[in-house]
Amino acid sequence: MVDVQDNPMPIQLQNLFDNLFKQLNQAETDAQQAQLKTQIIKEMAEATNLTSAYICQWFPQTGQSMVTTEYISDHANHLERESDLGEYIVEDLSSFFGRGLIDGNPNPDTANVFNLPLYDTDRRHYLEYGACSICMARVWANNVIWGYLEMWESRYEREFTQQDKAIFHYVADQFGNYYTTSP
Repeated sequence: MVDVQDNPMPIQLQNLFDNLFKQLNQAETDAQQAQLKTQIIKEMAEATNLTSAYICQWFPQTGQSMVTTEYISDHANHLERESDLGEYIVEDLSSFFGRGLIDGNPNPDTANVFNLPLYDTDRRHYLEYGACSICMARVWANNVIWGYLEMWESRYEREFTQQDKAIFHYVADQFGNYYTTSP
C-alpha cells in the first residue's frame, strides 16, 4: 500500500485547491457550486495530465453511482466525450476497489484497464469508452463513503505517480469535507 502523504503535492497547487474549495464553500447558488466543482476537477485533471475526471455519488443500497460532475479534456477520445452527467451507472465497485472500499483504505486505487479480469463488467465499460488507465479515490463524508473521484487516461496505459495519487487524495478529502457540511 502506498502512503500518499509521503509525496505531497506542490504547495502552489495545494493553495489553488484550497482557494477553489473556499469559494465552493461560500458559493450561494447551485450554478456557482456546479461551476466550481467542474473547475476543481479540471485543475486536478490538468495537473496530472488526464483525459477526463468525474465526481460520482455512490448509492450502495442499489449498487449504482451517479455522475454529478465531469470534466472532459480536449485530449479525450471521441467515445469518452459522451457526457455521463446525471447518468446512473450500475457498477460492481467491490470488483474494482476490493475490500478497500469497505475497510476504509484511504489511498486511491489504480488499474490498468487491460489487466482487469476478462469477466469484469467494469472492464467492458472502460474498454467500450476507450479508457486505458483509471484511478479512483474515495470521497468520505460523515464517516461514510459518499462517492468517489474517477480519473481516466485514454491516450495510453500509464502508471499514476505518487504525486498524482497525493493530488487525487487531497481533492477527494476536500470534497468529503464539502459534502459533510453542504446541505
